[in-house]
Amino acid sequence: MKLLETLEEIREDIWINLLESVDQQGNAFRYPVIATLSGDEPLQRTVVLRNTYVSNRTLLIHTDKRSRKIDDLSNNPALSWLFYDPRRRIQLHMKSTATIHEPGSELHENEWNATDDSERRMYSVKHPPGTAVDKPTDVWPGQIWNPATRNKQIALSKPHFRVVTAEIYHMDWLQLHPEGEFRAIFEWKEGAWTETWACP
Repeated sequence: MKLLETLEEIREDIWINLLESVDQQGNAFRYPVIATLSGDEPLQRTVVLRNTYVSNRTLLIHTDKRSRKIDDLSNNPALSWLFYDPRRRIQLHMKSTATIHEPGSELHENEWNATDDSERRMYSVKHPPGTAVDKPTDVWPGQIWNPATRNKQIALSKPHFRVVTAEIYHMDWLQLHPEGEFRAIFEWKEGAWTETWACP
């Protein structure tokens, strides 16, 4: 387990791991937990990190427009992220401001076109995520099971697809290393990162 000795090394390592996680199925950072403020309660869920843009400190995920997170972020764009790598024993907490990208926007179109049918199919469910049903198969329209109509049904699900980007402004990094516990905090202020070591 490599010991990162400088704040610059840590910051670079954070973004390298976020970049690599987009294309590496087994990467621990690929499946972060996000939290929104839902009414007066925090609500967490695990998502798939779909893209990372280092130049503007932005992370990207996909979701269903009928999901609770879209309502939450429409009311309050604060979005918290939690990553954990058990192999390296690194925890990363990030704070961000989210933006929802609607159909017709360039980013929405690009992300939809880059998404394969097995993932697009998830937006074909008949009800908002979390809706009670009598049996699991009740969530799918019948056309999704018919090879002759499956592609058309998947195409009809596009209006449910949403892209969320999140601009990161705070990073709290912690590593439980054999040589000790190390913590660093990074804040984006006036166009640059301010960084400091912190008590674990």
